[in-house]
Amino acid sequence: MSGHILIADDDAYMRKLVTLILSREGFEVTSVENGFDAVKRAGELRPDLILMDVMMPRMNGFEAARQIRSVEECSRIPIVFLTAKDQTDDKRLGFQLGADDYIVKPFDTEELLARVSSRLNKSRQVLLDREAARVETLGQLIVTLAHYINNALAVIDGRTELTSETDVKQVKKLKETVLRQSRRIRMVVESLEEMASRRELATTDYVGIKNTMSNIVFLMPT
Repeated sequence: MSGHILIADDDAYMRKLVTLILSREGFEVTSVENGFDAVKRAGELRPDLILMDVMMPRMNGFEAARQIRSVEECSRIPIVFLTAKDQTDDKRLGFQLGADDYIVKPFDTEELLARVSSRLNKSRQVLLDREAARVETLGQLIVTLAHYINNALAVIDGRTELTSETDVKQVKKLKETVLRQSRRIRMVVESLEEMASRRELATTDYVGIKNTMSNIVFLMPT
């Protein structure tokens, strides 16, 4: 297995133990001793998974989980509570705050590894599914915009074929047609350039691309 795991626990021995267990399995591990630092490091590192105790100084694990979930860039990071708090109400609160799993101390090493691996696999599959949907919709965007560009070029070609070089009115209409269709093409290109400059083509999700495609087509002059 591979992946970057952030451990948050105020018990130094527990941090060392879990780090050793995970490192032996090939995971990269970063550890912190309180919830405040967990929130900070989660934003900086964007780990693949967070293992977090509940009872910690400065900020407890429940509050840290709430803050991590409130940040868009960190909202999909799997959070697994690893804690001695074994009451049903504690578990319920943990899941309500967005935890993906809840492991009670003392834990079994094999169970810990199994749950960590399971959560990582599910998280990665979700990312793969989202990327597949994004790429599919991006393809639809390209096909649709290519269609509008080709239509604009076809109008220009058709008008050119029908225009007599000696007919001033026809030449004037041809000029108007070329300018109008050129604006349509330019709008498409500028919209795509703007998306690329903001990295939207690389990061926009399924819904975002569909909305962008609809907006570009709607704004095209006829």
